[in-house]
Amino acid sequence: MYHNGMKEPKVSTGGGARSLARFIVFEGLDGAGTTTQSVLLDDRLKREGRRSWLTSEPTTGPIGILCRRVLSGEIPADPDTIAHLFATDRSAHLNGADGIRQHLDDGYIVLCDRYKYSSLVYQGAETDVDFVRALNARFAVPALVVFLDLSPEAADARLAARPTREIYERIEFQHAVRANYLREMEIAGRETRVIMLDGTEEQHALAEKVWEAVADASIL
Repeated sequence: MYHNGMKEPKVSTGGGARSLARFIVFEGLDGAGTTTQSVLLDDRLKREGRRSWLTSEPTTGPIGILCRRVLSGEIPADPDTIAHLFATDRSAHLNGADGIRQHLDDGYIVLCDRYKYSSLVYQGAETDVDFVRALNARFAVPALVVFLDLSPEAADARLAARPTREIYERIEFQHAVRANYLREMEIAGRETRVIMLDGTEEQHALAEKVWEAVADASIL
Protein backbone atom coordinates (compact mmCIF):
# COMPACT_ATOMS: atom_id res chain seq x y z
CA MET A 1 0.00 0.00 0.00
CA TYR A 2 1.01 3.63 0.11
CA HIS A 3 3.02 3.44 3.33
CA ASN A 4 5.24 1.00 1.45
CA GLY A 5 5.75 3.46 -1.39
CA MET A 6 3.19 2.22 -3.90
CA LYS A 7 1.39 4.90 -5.88
CA GLU A 8 -1.26 2.94 -7.75
CA PRO A 9 -4.64 2.70 -6.02
CA LYS A 10 -5.59 -0.61 -4.49
CA VAL A 11 -9.02 -1.79 -5.60
CA SER A 12 -11.09 -4.61 -4.13
CA THR A 13 -14.24 -5.72 -5.91
CA GLY A 14 -16.82 -7.74 -4.03
CA GLY A 15 -20.06 -9.31 -5.13
CA GLY A 16 -22.12 -6.30 -4.11
CA ALA A 17 -25.32 -8.35 -3.67
CA ARG A 18 -26.68 -5.96 -1.04
CA SER A 19 -25.07 -2.79 -2.36
CA LEU A 20 -27.05 0.34 -3.13
CA ALA A 21 -26.39 1.62 -6.64
CA ARG A 22 -25.16 5.24 -6.84
CA PHE A 23 -24.23 5.30 -3.13
CA ILE A 24 -20.61 6.39 -2.55
CA VAL A 25 -18.93 6.52 0.86
CA PHE A 26 -15.69 8.29 1.86
CA GLU A 27 -13.65 6.93 4.77
CA GLY A 28 -10.31 7.74 6.37
CA LEU A 29 -8.48 8.84 9.49
CA ASP A 30 -9.31 12.21 10.99
CA GLY A 31 -7.61 14.76 8.76
CA ALA A 32 -7.44 12.41 5.76
CA GLY A 33 -9.50 14.74 3.57
CA THR A 34 -12.81 12.88 3.32
CA THR A 35 -14.80 16.11 3.57
CA THR A 36 -12.66 17.90 0.97
CA GLN A 37 -12.87 15.04 -1.51
CA SER A 38 -16.59 14.49 -1.07
CA VAL A 39 -17.19 18.21 -1.69
CA LEU A 40 -14.96 18.19 -4.79
CA LEU A 41 -16.77 15.16 -6.19
CA ASP A 42 -20.17 16.71 -5.48
CA ASP A 43 -19.11 19.92 -7.25
CA ARG A 44 -17.87 18.02 -10.30
CA LEU A 45 -20.97 15.85 -10.54
CA LYS A 46 -23.14 18.97 -10.53
CA ARG A 47 -20.96 20.62 -13.17
CA GLU A 48 -21.40 17.50 -15.29
CA GLY A 49 -25.16 17.84 -14.97
CA ARG A 50 -25.60 14.95 -12.54
CA ARG A 51 -28.04 14.98 -9.66
CA SER A 52 -25.96 14.47 -6.52
CA TRP A 53 -26.67 14.76 -2.82
CA LEU A 54 -23.83 15.30 -0.36
CA THR A 55 -24.39 14.19 3.21
CA SER A 56 -22.30 13.11 6.21
CA GLU A 57 -22.27 11.25 9.50
CA PRO A 58 -22.89 12.11 12.21
CA THR A 59 -25.89 13.87 10.68
CA THR A 60 -27.34 17.26 11.52
CA GLY A 61 -30.46 15.62 12.96
CA PRO A 62 -31.21 15.49 16.71
CA ILE A 63 -29.36 12.21 17.28
CA GLY A 64 -26.47 13.28 15.08
CA ILE A 65 -26.12 16.52 17.01
CA LEU A 66 -25.95 14.48 20.22
CA CYS A 67 -23.22 12.33 18.61
CA ARG A 68 -21.26 15.46 17.76
CA ARG A 69 -21.53 16.73 21.34
CA VAL A 70 -20.14 13.40 22.53
CA LEU A 71 -17.29 13.61 20.01
CA SER A 72 -16.42 17.11 21.19
CA GLY A 73 -16.16 15.87 24.77
CA GLU A 74 -19.05 18.05 25.90
CA ILE A 75 -21.12 15.01 26.90
CA PRO A 76 -19.28 12.02 28.38
CA ALA A 77 -20.47 8.56 27.30
CA ASP A 78 -19.18 5.02 27.53
CA PRO A 79 -18.09 3.21 24.34
CA ASP A 80 -21.17 0.97 24.09
CA THR A 81 -23.50 3.96 24.40
CA ILE A 82 -21.53 5.80 21.71
CA ALA A 83 -21.84 2.79 19.41
CA HIS A 84 -25.61 2.71 19.95
CA LEU A 85 -25.91 6.46 19.32
CA PHE A 86 -24.07 6.30 16.01
CA ALA A 87 -26.07 3.27 14.85
CA THR A 88 -29.34 5.02 15.72
CA ASP A 89 -28.31 8.15 13.85
CA ARG A 90 -27.30 5.99 10.88
CA SER A 91 -30.63 4.17 10.82
CA ALA A 92 -32.53 7.46 10.63
CA HIS A 93 -30.08 8.75 8.03
CA LEU A 94 -30.44 5.71 5.80
CA ASN A 95 -34.13 4.97 6.16
CA GLY A 96 -35.78 8.18 7.31
CA ALA A 97 -37.72 10.73 5.29
CA ASP A 98 -35.41 12.73 3.00
CA GLY A 99 -32.60 10.29 3.81
CA ILE A 100 -30.18 8.22 1.78
CA ARG A 101 -32.65 5.68 0.41
CA GLN A 102 -35.15 8.38 -0.50
CA HIS A 103 -32.55 10.32 -2.48
CA LEU A 104 -31.40 7.16 -4.24
CA ASP A 105 -35.00 6.32 -5.12
CA ASP A 106 -35.33 9.84 -6.53
CA GLY A 107 -32.39 9.22 -8.87
CA TYR A 108 -29.59 11.04 -7.02
CA ILE A 109 -25.99 9.93 -6.69
CA VAL A 110 -25.51 10.01 -2.91
CA LEU A 111 -22.12 10.92 -1.43
CA CYS A 112 -21.63 10.25 2.27
CA ASP A 113 -18.69 11.57 4.30
CA ARG A 114 -18.30 8.58 6.68
CA TYR A 115 -20.68 5.67 7.14
CA LYS A 116 -20.85 2.41 9.09
CA TYR A 117 -17.17 1.63 8.53
CA SER A 118 -16.28 4.56 10.80
CA SER A 119 -18.25 2.92 13.60
CA LEU A 120 -16.48 -0.40 13.07
CA VAL A 121 -13.13 1.38 13.15
CA TYR A 122 -13.59 3.99 15.88
CA GLN A 123 -16.09 2.45 18.28
CA GLY A 124 -14.58 -0.94 17.46
CA ALA A 125 -11.29 0.32 18.89
CA GLU A 126 -12.89 0.94 22.29
CA THR A 127 -15.37 -1.91 22.66
CA ASP A 128 -16.02 -5.36 21.20
CA VAL A 129 -15.92 -4.96 17.42
CA ASP A 130 -18.33 -7.88 17.00
CA PHE A 131 -20.86 -5.95 19.10
CA VAL A 132 -20.41 -2.92 16.84
CA ARG A 133 -20.62 -5.14 13.76
CA ALA A 134 -23.93 -6.58 14.97
CA LEU A 135 -25.36 -3.08 15.50
CA ASN A 136 -24.48 -2.17 11.91
CA ALA A 137 -25.15 -5.51 10.20
CA ARG A 138 -28.50 -4.50 8.71
CA PHE A 139 -27.27 -1.28 7.11
CA ALA A 140 -26.96 -1.43 3.33
CA VAL A 141 -23.62 -1.64 1.56
CA PRO A 142 -22.57 1.27 -0.71
CA ALA A 143 -21.69 0.77 -4.36
CA LEU A 144 -18.23 2.25 -3.76
CA VAL A 145 -16.07 2.95 -0.70
CA VAL A 146 -13.26 5.47 -1.18
CA PHE A 147 -10.65 5.06 1.56
CA LEU A 148 -8.11 7.86 1.86
CA ASP A 149 -5.04 6.38 3.49
CA LEU A 150 -2.30 8.27 5.30
CA SER A 151 -0.10 7.73 8.33
CA PRO A 152 -1.28 8.74 11.81
CA GLU A 153 1.66 11.18 11.93
CA ALA A 154 0.55 12.90 8.71
CA ALA A 155 -3.03 13.03 9.98
CA ASP A 156 -1.88 14.48 13.31
CA ALA A 157 0.07 17.22 11.53
CA ARG A 158 -3.11 18.27 9.73
CA LEU A 159 -5.16 18.15 12.91
CA ALA A 160 -2.66 20.44 14.64
CA ALA A 161 -3.98 23.31 12.51
CA ARG A 162 -7.49 22.92 13.94
CA PRO A 163 -8.52 25.05 16.94
CA THR A 164 -9.97 22.09 18.86
CA ARG A 165 -9.78 18.31 18.75
CA GLU A 166 -12.41 15.63 19.16
CA ILE A 167 -12.10 12.75 21.62
CA TYR A 168 -10.68 10.36 19.00
CA GLU A 169 -8.13 12.81 17.59
CA ARG A 170 -5.12 11.55 19.55
CA ILE A 171 -2.16 10.14 17.66
CA GLU A 172 -1.93 7.00 19.78
CA PHE A 173 -5.61 6.30 19.09
CA GLN A 174 -5.17 7.05 15.38
CA HIS A 175 -2.61 4.24 15.16
CA ALA A 176 -5.35 1.83 16.27
CA VAL A 177 -7.78 3.52 13.88
CA ARG A 178 -5.52 3.00 10.88
CA ALA A 179 -4.93 -0.66 11.73
CA ASN A 180 -8.68 -1.13 12.07
CA TYR A 181 -9.32 0.61 8.76
CA LEU A 182 -6.94 -1.68 6.91
CA ARG A 183 -8.78 -4.66 8.37
CA GLU A 184 -12.27 -3.31 7.69
CA MET A 185 -11.49 -2.22 4.13
CA GLU A 186 -10.28 -5.74 3.38
CA ILE A 187 -13.52 -7.15 4.80
CA ALA A 188 -15.63 -4.57 2.94
CA GLY A 189 -13.89 -5.51 -0.30
CA ARG A 190 -15.50 -8.94 -0.12
CA GLU A 191 -18.97 -7.46 -0.64
CA THR A 192 -18.51 -4.22 -2.53
CA ARG A 193 -15.98 -2.14 -4.45
CA VAL A 194 -13.29 -0.50 -2.30
CA ILE A 195 -10.56 1.81 -3.58
CA MET A 196 -7.64 2.85 -1.39
CA LEU A 197 -5.99 6.12 -2.38
CA ASP A 198 -2.97 8.03 -1.07
CA GLY A 199 -4.44 10.74 1.15
CA THR A 200 -1.20 12.75 1.04
CA GLU A 201 -1.58 13.53 -2.67
CA GLU A 202 -2.39 17.07 -3.82
CA GLN A 203 -6.15 17.45 -3.45
CA HIS A 204 -7.01 18.08 -7.10
CA ALA A 205 -4.83 15.22 -8.33
CA LEU A 206 -6.51 13.03 -5.74
CA ALA A 207 -9.94 14.26 -6.85
CA GLU A 208 -9.15 13.12 -10.39
CA LYS A 209 -8.42 9.61 -9.11
CA VAL A 210 -11.67 9.64 -7.16
CA TRP A 211 -13.50 10.60 -10.36
CA GLU A 212 -11.83 7.74 -12.24
CA ALA A 213 -12.86 5.33 -9.48
CA VAL A 214 -16.47 6.47 -9.71
CA ALA A 215 -16.42 6.00 -13.49
CA ASP A 216 -14.81 2.56 -13.18
CA ALA A 217 -17.55 1.54 -10.74
CA SER A 218 -20.17 2.27 -13.45
CA ILE A 219 -21.89 4.83 -11.25
CA LEU A 220 -21.84 7.67 -13.80
